[in-house]
Amino acid sequence: MSQSSEETKAALTDVRKAFRLLWAYNKRVFHIVQRINEQLGFTFYYTDNWIAPKSSGSDFCTRWAWDALPTVTTGWLMLRPNKKEDGTIVTRPGDQSNNPLKGEMLLHILLVSDSGFSDVYAKQKSEPDPLKFAAPESAESRLILSIYVNDVDRTEKLNWYDSIFKPNASKADFLDNFKKENLNNNIRRYSKSYLLEEFLDDEGLMSRISEFQDGAQNALKVSLGLS
Repeated sequence: MSQSSEETKAALTDVRKAFRLLWAYNKRVFHIVQRINEQLGFTFYYTDNWIAPKSSGSDFCTRWAWDALPTVTTGWLMLRPNKKEDGTIVTRPGDQSNNPLKGEMLLHILLVSDSGFSDVYAKQKSEPDPLKFAAPESAESRLILSIYVNDVDRTEKLNWYDSIFKPNASKADFLDNFKKENLNNNIRRYSKSYLLEEFLDDEGLMSRISEFQDGAQNALKVSLGLS
């Protein structure tokens, strides 16, 4: 076998290893997201993923190669309805995702697996080229947590994603380490950015959740958690 054939075989072995490592990484990330969601008392609403494969009928080969690697950066949206002191949910008309009531909240968990990708993507519309990324050793993997609080009863036929989240979120959100903001249209937000490695063991995971919960509760004057 020629040297080039041996090199190709070795490269494909590395690809197989990379897929298996990525599987393990995704499993851990999904566990982290679920724990944050559960501990803060939210329920799944929507996945905000702007580089995910479309339907299986689309021509996959004409899309970005990054579309096959959606967890390079993904956002999960969770909703929390108003609750009584005993933890039971306040009865409300209609769908929770539409016409939010005063006090209802949205949690956004934004995964940035490679800041090299995100730094380039935030500045352009074309497919990010890995050759232009920061070196893997100097790039970061981050998790950005944000709580949005709705301060008025909504009756104007709007929903959390299209009318509240999208107008107030941007590609550059991950650049800020901490912020408490009064946004447009009676919405308040508290955000904090963490290094992903702070969440990888269970002790660190629970510590960071507790830290974020305390910070959000104090900044927004709301109650979070299982009750």
